[in-house]
Amino acid sequence: MPPSWHVTAQLSGLIGRAPPGGGGASGRAYWESSDQFTPRLRRAAVAMGAGKADHLFWVSDAAEWIDKGVAKQLPTAIRIIDIWHAWQHVHEASRGVYPDDEAKAHTWARRYCADLEY
Repeated sequence: MPPSWHVTAQLSGLIGRAPPGGGGASGRAYWESSDQFTPRLRRAAVAMGAGKADHLFWVSDAAEWIDKGVAKQLPTAIRIIDIWHAWQHVHEASRGVYPDDEAKAHTWARRYCADLEY
């Protein structure tokens, strides 16, 4: 994948301790290829002490390139799709369920998007 903006964010609540330097969260943006970015995720997790965590989670937009990269770098991590992108995928699916009826597709999508909030 050609260079583009990628963001790493470190959230202390995920592993129960503050990132280096204190505080509850930190993050950075980088202009780099996906081959450079996914190893950065591993380094960030190691710096946070993720090896001491019972569970490691990561938040994603469900893009295939990042799923593959994180699976390679952090194979035990559990993916959570961010809510905005989850809703987007539900709306895409609704058009497959009701390809000829936009109103029904919208109603179906709203129902399942609401389910994701709970």
